[in-house]
Amino acid sequence: MVYHATNFRRLTRDRLRRIAADSSAPAPIVVDPAPETIPARGFATRAAPSRPDVPDSDFDAVVTRFQ
Repeated sequence: MVYHATNFRRLTRDRLRRIAADSSAPAPIVVDPAPETIPARGFATRAAPSRPDVPDSDFDAVVTRFQ
């Protein structure tokens, strides 16, 4: 199973780990962007027509509150 979302709250990621453990499935969680790449990634997302636009306020809220 692949679950792709922001999941910026630790509680949410912990729940996903429990679900995976109950299913005997691996649950790698990969989050390791270099801070200087974050704005460029946001701009790239906006440039991709297949991706929904994320308002600056939402993007900033997730970046500053990521646990």
